[in-house]
Amino acid sequence: MRKEVLAPLIVLLMLAAMVGYMIMNNDGTEPNDTDNGDGTGEGTNLIGDEWDVYYVDTGDDLPSCGSPTLGRLYYVASTSGFETCTSSGW
Repeated sequence: MRKEVLAPLIVLLMLAAMVGYMIMNNDGTEPNDTDNGDGTGEGTNLIGDEWDVYYVDTGDDLPSCGSPTLGRLYYVASTSGFETCTSSGW
C-alpha cells in the first residue's frame, strides 16, 4: 500500500477504536444527575461505582431516615464526616 493511503487508514482505525471504547464504557448515567432519581426527589448524588456512598453539602440536606434510606452512607461536606441511616436514626 502507498503511504498516502496508509496514514489516513491508521488514523481512522485509531478513531474507531477510541469511539468503540467510549461506547462500551458508557453506563448512561452521570453521578450527580438530577434525572437519576433515588426516590427522594433529589438526584442520586452517588459517589463512584463500587460503594453506595452519597454526598450532601450539609447535615440539613440529609433525607429523612426511613426504610427507603436505611443502610445508606452519606458524606457530609460541611463536617467532612460520614453519616449512616440506621434503625435509630442518623
